[in-house]
Amino acid sequence: SRHKMFKELYQILRKSNVKEIENVLRQLMNLQKKKTSLEDVNSRPLTKKELVELSKDDLVQIGSHTLSHPSLGYITTDALLRKEIEKSKERLESITGKPVTLFSYPFGGKGDIGEEAPKIVKNAGYKGAVANFLGTVTPHSDPFMLPRVLVRNWDGKEFSKIIRRWFNH
Repeated sequence: SRHKMFKELYQILRKSNVKEIENVLRQLMNLQKKKTSLEDVNSRPLTKKELVELSKDDLVQIGSHTLSHPSLGYITTDALLRKEIEKSKERLESITGKPVTLFSYPFGGKGDIGEEAPKIVKNAGYKGAVANFLGTVTPHSDPFMLPRVLVRNWDGKEFSKIIRRWFNH
């Protein structure tokens, strides 16, 4: 089924570099009857203009998420880790004119983060980083490995049900 293929492909590609991922996506798009480009997909990044506009809102803080969304735990060189983490921060700061102090690890599971990434995030000048594993933030939590809960594309009713479950443990 399509879902099974998606899950299997996802597990393979999340460990790949951005060029390999884009190559596979282009191949898949070429197999479609209706032609689509990578720029046509619904889940696109913000444009520079949209990012600047969003950054003007005092209720919004722009955080960094790497240059190309790799699973950092599978990157084998510190130089590439630094590039993904530091250049993402620099690029966002140059676009918005505001400091970027928070980081969110792509995928965010402990295996996707690795041991070196949190050190590089800290050394790059971030004040904190969120992962993607369950947990409670306490005064003793590592600010560079804060837990977070993945929120899906739920409707209001489903989201409300899940929130109630979290707070009624």
